[in-house]
Amino acid sequence: MLCRLDPNALVVLLIEKANEAADISCLLADIGRLLLPKPWHVERVFLSLNALHPSVRARTQLWQAGDVCANLTEWPHGLENRRGYYDSPDWHVHQTKSIFRVQKLADQSDRKCDLYRNLSDQGYRDYLMVPLIFSNESINTLSIATRNESGFSAEIAAAFTDKIAPTMAIILERFAASEALSAALKTYVGADAAHEILSGRIIAGHGEIVQGAVLFADLHGFTAHSASLEPSQTVQLINDYFSALVRPIEMNGGQVLKFIGDAVLAFFPSNSARSTIPDPNKAIDEVRISMADLNSKRTKQNKPELTHALCVHYGDVLYGNIGSNERLDFTIIGEVVNVASRGVELASALNAEYLFTGAYVERYGEERLRSLGHQSFRSIESSFVVYTYV
Repeated sequence: MLCRLDPNALVVLLIEKANEAADISCLLADIGRLLLPKPWHVERVFLSLNALHPSVRARTQLWQAGDVCANLTEWPHGLENRRGYYDSPDWHVHQTKSIFRVQKLADQSDRKCDLYRNLSDQGYRDYLMVPLIFSNESINTLSIATRNESGFSAEIAAAFTDKIAPTMAIILERFAASEALSAALKTYVGADAAHEILSGRIIAGHGEIVQGAVLFADLHGFTAHSASLEPSQTVQLINDYFSALVRPIEMNGGQVLKFIGDAVLAFFPSNSARSTIPDPNKAIDEVRISMADLNSKRTKQNKPELTHALCVHYGDVLYGNIGSNERLDFTIIGEVVNVASRGVELASALNAEYLFTGAYVERYGEERLRSLGHQSFRSIESSFVVYTYV
């Protein structure tokens, strides 16, 4: 702990803590504990970072004395600004890119922003917020507060704004960039493929034989649906359909590898090391529930119901980097994938929304299923016993 005012020594400690911290929440707590003793008297640290994420516009972290780690809050896109935002420190810093300080919080209780009153009620006396401007010019904020009767001294305030904040901007941009890369990869290629890529498996042709269940699903009548819709409505329709499938698949250990037009390719590796044990049976059950919920909403909106064809097969696939040195796709290929794809066509021909091959049933059971006998798949020499729901 720093029991004397030495900003340079603190900068060194901040860098050491950054190298040790697992994430931003832990780092912010380490910083808070460094600044808690005399002469700093920092008892509250707040951080707001812009997020590169499809559903989150910003993440805020709050640490107060006694917390083990900072508490994370994610703010979704489209959320209206809270009451009093335009009277808040955040708005001032975002607009002016300058420091904002309230040395007597109790005197600000009549402002529209609730923050001042809440901090004052908690016993805080002095509040200081600074901008953290990243290399992409995004404006983020970092603030500290104290219950110390005399507030922050001029030396402490100067040390924080001139030494600590610039160092934190550099440190936090590194963490934020790592989070953004991870989020972008998870969004576009899936969590497992993202992990493989970030682990360095990016050489073209790098792959391994993996056993698992391959799921292929395709929306019926997409062309007919979209013919009467505006482009934005078409996008919403396909997003609604994909949402009905993606969450059940991923929550039950599956990997959504790609969207192909209005179709979905997913994989449930049988030897997955993930904490969620792959359970394609449960995933498909939940897909059926999701589709029913989606159609219930569409019926209430006087929209036609959506139907699809889904086929799942089991066997060995090549899982890895497919493509060229300039453009790679982390996916699966093999006869099992071809059978699942052709199975979607067969399911439509048999008027069965859900189709399971004999290989899949042998691995995962045939409860609630009935056999449709041997069936031929287009462009595939062998026939397969297939099943559907009773």
